[in-house]
Amino acid sequence: MKKNLFASIYLILGLGHVATAQTVPTYDYFKIKEPLLKSSNAALLRYMTLPLEGENEIGAYYKGGDLRSPYSSKSTQGVNFSSARYQRLNDWTFYGHFNFQSSKDKEVGLTAHTEPYRDNPYQLIDSLSADWKKQKYGLQLQVATPTFANDRMNAGIRIQYDMQTGARQKDPRPLDNSSNLSLSPSVTYKLDDQNIVGLTGHYLFYKEDLSIETVGKNRQFNLYRLLGAGEYQNSAPYILTVGYNRTYEGRTWGGAVDYVHRSAGKQWTVNFDYRNGYEDVTDGSIYLQQAGKHAFKQYQASSFLDWKINRTSHQIGVTWTLKDMDNTEYHQIQNPDTKQYETVYSSIMSTMLRNNTRLSYLLSKERKDGQVDWWLTGTAAYHSLDNRYANPKNKQLIDKINLDLSFDKRYPLSNKRALSLQLKSAYDFLVHDDILYTDKSYSSNFVAHEVFLPMHDYNKVNTWTNEAQIKYQLKSFGKRENQLYIKASGLISSAMNNSGIIQKGDNRYLTQLSIGINTF
Repeated sequence: MKKNLFASIYLILGLGHVATAQTVPTYDYFKIKEPLLKSSNAALLRYMTLPLEGENEIGAYYKGGDLRSPYSSKSTQGVNFSSARYQRLNDWTFYGHFNFQSSKDKEVGLTAHTEPYRDNPYQLIDSLSADWKKQKYGLQLQVATPTFANDRMNAGIRIQYDMQTGARQKDPRPLDNSSNLSLSPSVTYKLDDQNIVGLTGHYLFYKEDLSIETVGKNRQFNLYRLLGAGEYQNSAPYILTVGYNRTYEGRTWGGAVDYVHRSAGKQWTVNFDYRNGYEDVTDGSIYLQQAGKHAFKQYQASSFLDWKINRTSHQIGVTWTLKDMDNTEYHQIQNPDTKQYETVYSSIMSTMLRNNTRLSYLLSKERKDGQVDWWLTGTAAYHSLDNRYANPKNKQLIDKINLDLSFDKRYPLSNKRALSLQLKSAYDFLVHDDILYTDKSYSSNFVAHEVFLPMHDYNKVNTWTNEAQIKYQLKSFGKRENQLYIKASGLISSAMNNSGIIQKGDNRYLTQLSIGINTF
């Protein structure tokens, strides 16, 4: 009762002085609807209408099918667990989230990395496929302080730590461990009863340690040290007999500005975000050799407009992201006296540009008791890739459009039981593509024919993805009226045309069964 009273008082107060009362959202609807969640400014938590329940979930999943990239597994089975909650305590606001995932991937092709889809081109592959065991952990904490400076300001911080580890179960045996720590301190200033501005700082640290060893004796393996756009070091494999060590270490700095305007039945949010980062790639454990440097600048802008008429809510949003990347190679020689590697020259040899623009619309309808009955979401997105190598002049261009439509419906039953249904369909189609790679007479061109060109065929294929989810919430129990639920979901993505080795009708599917509890 005290928690419900506190929540009601906060809803009436809203922004502090002027804001209309709102119905407490369910956790599922809150994650979709609240535009301030898309900001990294934790101080804005204070101005959100938060769900009362926390969510804890454990599940098992299986993924398979022939529609896959050169780095994809033939099949994956795994388990996952997550726990999340928003909480107000003595005028402070907290958010905590933890997730864990463990999987067994069958017949993963070529890559020596747990996560091979990162933009850094300086990766390692070999010529074999094998099974992997992987684990991922994630922990996030957000804190928003009470107001100060005559009720005009408050501060916040967002801390996130992600770690993943993977090991291949066959020679050569990569053991790949990576971690990512991000810190985002923030502050907001209330201009008046309807307008808020926020500032956020970003700092991220990334570290990846990759070691490759062989158990079998008297065997040699080809290791390819990628440079980008189908090229690899010396255009020849490195002959691996014992082991290999590589380290990735990077830092990112940046900042963001938020603006929020609220009036009766309306809210407008604007966000601008900038990040500048790099990753140094180093080979060896004693005498270190620079394997490359990946640098990037990322620009992002978004705006969301929410309004409500009677029991119908609308939201229109637009998001734009541009990531501009440069990749530097080093020519080094080993000093015969000190054994240290010394740089003779360095140069930017490859570039990559990613552009993503997304337009979204959300329509929802409330029941008479104020709870959301259903919501409909539609998005149209344009995404492009421009990947080039300086000499030889390789290039890869892809422009695609994605159209997405989803519908969620909640059916309340007796004794606070409920049945929720989600249907989703997305079509991803090619607008334009271009690929240029010239075979070298002095090389096997292995990376181009096994990775670069097949990856282009995979990325340009038109796909139609359909997804369904059903969730059943059981009768509440205990003094806090917590609720157990069961959730089942399935997804199938199908190729709509032939593209290289991908044939029309090839598909990729995912099924998952979960049980969870909403705690109040």
